[in-house]
Amino acid sequence: MYSRVWKLKKIIKSYKKDIVFINFSIDTEQSKWQKSAQKNLPEGVESYRILGTKANDDILSSFWGLSTIPRYVIINQQGNIAYFNAPRPSESKLHEIIKLLPKSNSLH
Repeated sequence: MYSRVWKLKKIIKSYKKDIVFINFSIDTEQSKWQKSAQKNLPEGVESYRILGTKANDDILSSFWGLSTIPRYVIINQQGNIAYFNAPRPSESKLHEIIKLLPKSNSLH
């Protein structure tokens, strides 16, 4: 766990002016989600909870095609999905993909 968080921190530091990092959780218990986000997510990651219900799980599964989590998705600055199944932060290929994204003005 520590290694994954450390690698994500490095990516955030490298790209924080160009990328917004968002975490979505499907935890059913709000307190569990909050504790996990505070403990495991580095500073600079926004976290949102999608109420974990059977109906929401079905939507995530059928509409988005999600069968496993975590899932890493890269959305470009126009709001379009650039990479639906992006590599994990620990994979060097993620840096290559980010570098291929078109550059534009800073997000901040």
